[in-house]
Amino acid sequence: MNNKYILAGVGTAMIFDGSGNLMSKARALTDSGFNISTSVEDVRGGQSAALQGRYYHTTQFGVTLKDAIADLNYFALQVGGTIKAGGDIFKTEQVTIKSANQIEVSGTPKAFGNYGIIGWYSYVGQDNQQTITFSGKTATATGVKVGEVVCVTYVETSDSARAFEVATAFIPSEVHLVFTMPLYNASVMQNISTESQIGELIVDVPRFQFNGSVDMSTAMASATAVDISGTALQSGTSGCSGKGIYATITENIYEKNSFDNVYAIVVEDSDIELDGSGSSQTLRVMALYSDGTIPSVVDNSKLTFTSETQEKATVGANDGIVTAVANGESVIEVKVTEKPELVAKAVVTVTGIV
Repeated sequence: MNNKYILAGVGTAMIFDGSGNLMSKARALTDSGFNISTSVEDVRGGQSAALQGRYYHTTQFGVTLKDAIADLNYFALQVGGTIKAGGDIFKTEQVTIKSANQIEVSGTPKAFGNYGIIGWYSYVGQDNQQTITFSGKTATATGVKVGEVVCVTYVETSDSARAFEVATAFIPSEVHLVFTMPLYNASVMQNISTESQIGELIVDVPRFQFNGSVDMSTAMASATAVDISGTALQSGTSGCSGKGIYATITENIYEKNSFDNVYAIVVEDSDIELDGSGSSQTLRVMALYSDGTIPSVVDNSKLTFTSETQEKATVGANDGIVTAVANGESVIEVKVTEKPELVAKAVVTVTGIV
């Protein structure tokens, strides 16, 4: 099977908090990718300072993501801010004067900065803003008459708004990031579209920290993509080495059979010795791949086992458990159930039965 694909376009990204809650899903990325790098030093010695080896250090896994659709979470996460319900907004309303020299609004004005509970008004159709001070919902405005209509702007707290503070000293947030990149069939050299997508590359970063930089600029005739890029941090360990990992990159090809790239199967211990009646052993079968994948254990439920001499040893058809019956030898044949051309054999020698 062809293992080469075209990597093109953008996928999606999911951001999870420390409890596994999905905070945001970026569905309109304009840019997505990653960069894996390491620094290297030449190790030289001896006559002519021959190159003895190379020392690699300072590894990094960077992620670049930009979303055409803004999310308040993006800004808060970049500066380590916490979004809270409720926020101060500027409200403008049209008011018809009911009492001379008084302007009464429908909302509840609140203080603006250090200036007190102030607002601004002008007559409809004009733009000569004048400052007023509120007491409750009413402000005194000398000269306004009953029946006149004014536009009033003031600050009030909206329960439906959300807000976060940008501290003078901040640390960008750390999240769990998963983003995908689409894979297309390399045999389709034209008209690449979602119809020819055959899989995806899944990049899972358990510890992702944002870059801590927000450069927001808008223009009259264009939209702005929000940068949510960052860097992977070390997480967990892989194997007995104790070394941490940055990310896991998974290739997921739709409708691919798990044995498509397996060229052979082998029984890990192909010469089995069983001593005594009723003794048993479970066969362990490995798959060998043609695409660079390291050998892996095959689930016995995906295999079919048969014993050529059942009077000497039997084997469970789908569990691979070989059981001694009588002294002698029997050949156990193993086939991949859905791909029977993949075959392996093991020889069982039974002894010790009186």
